[in-house]
Amino acid sequence: MNMKVQYWHAKRVTIEAGVSGKLPSARRKAERKIRKRCGSALPELENINRMVRATDTLLVFVCVEKGDEKLELNKVVDDILQARILLGVQSIILGAFGHLSVNPAEPRFAKMLSDELIAAVRTRHAQIDSFPFGWDKSLELSVPLHHYNCSFRSFEVPNEDTWDTIAMEFDTHMLLTGHYDVQYRNLSGLTQHIGDGILDIACGSARLLHYIYATKPNLQWTYLGIDSSEEMREIALRNNAVFSIAYAKHFRESVRIRTIPLEDIDCRGNDTIILFNAMSYLDMEVLFTKLHQTKATVIVGEEHPFILGNSANLAPSAKRYLSSIRRVSVAELKTIFINNGFVQIDENETSIDNKHNFVGMVFEAGH
Repeated sequence: MNMKVQYWHAKRVTIEAGVSGKLPSARRKAERKIRKRCGSALPELENINRMVRATDTLLVFVCVEKGDEKLELNKVVDDILQARILLGVQSIILGAFGHLSVNPAEPRFAKMLSDELIAAVRTRHAQIDSFPFGWDKSLELSVPLHHYNCSFRSFEVPNEDTWDTIAMEFDTHMLLTGHYDVQYRNLSGLTQHIGDGILDIACGSARLLHYIYATKPNLQWTYLGIDSSEEMREIALRNNAVFSIAYAKHFRESVRIRTIPLEDIDCRGNDTIILFNAMSYLDMEVLFTKLHQTKATVIVGEEHPFILGNSANLAPSAKRYLSSIRRVSVAELKTIFINNGFVQIDENETSIDNKHNFVGMVFEAGH
């Protein structure tokens, strides 16, 4: 979780992007390999400037690592501009260079953060160019002989819980974009599978409690919401304060919201386990070890496909974190549950907007 940055004082530099191999078959093979590795993050060569040249410039190689979603880019921007002043050059060439680390981020996220860094530098220094992301590159570099011709930086990510940092704005984002309402509507089609003992794993701000109160007014149920973020727990308690007053005795005796790591969860004694917008954030091996403790019905809900959408109320660090997560698709989730001995018994799909849906799936342990 440390962005790696290498500086070169380039007396002359030429960088050309493309694929290697003199034979067409070799080039096609190389291109297929790169496309498989980079996916949608790879720009089309015909739509970009494949070659960049400069003299007396600051060449900046950037490697985004896994976990860099929490990095404050202002520190990196300041350091790049200070390096330019130290070298006494006017122009900057900046681009992604994954070879600086053995722990690079996924290409989609690495490109997003690299592009964000380039844009941030450009707002303060217009003379900046970049080279294409992902493609193989040929490099011709001439470096003058002096103390500052090459240097290396590592920018450390603050050691803090990401969800504690973004909890409030994430909850606001989900509320304002209608995602919570979609979850309610989706769960309403699966009500028959909700038993009296409810365990909500990765409950976040526990907004599903609103729906459960509305649909199970007889109060013959218990709810345990667990999340790893203490800040999320505080928001959950505030969100449900009105219910804790209206149903004071039941809330005190039957509703619990706890900050518990996944490893310490006890799934036994529950009729229903809910996992809404949770699977991509959890350790699957640990989760299924816990799920195998019980015969509870498991209700899983995920967006399909995942689209961050209208995220104007999210800070850049929150957007980066949410975009960096490798999303488990609905098809993959079904396969994972089946391979772990579960049987799917129901499904409900609810439209979020014209770009993506929310899919609720119900699983039971196989017999």
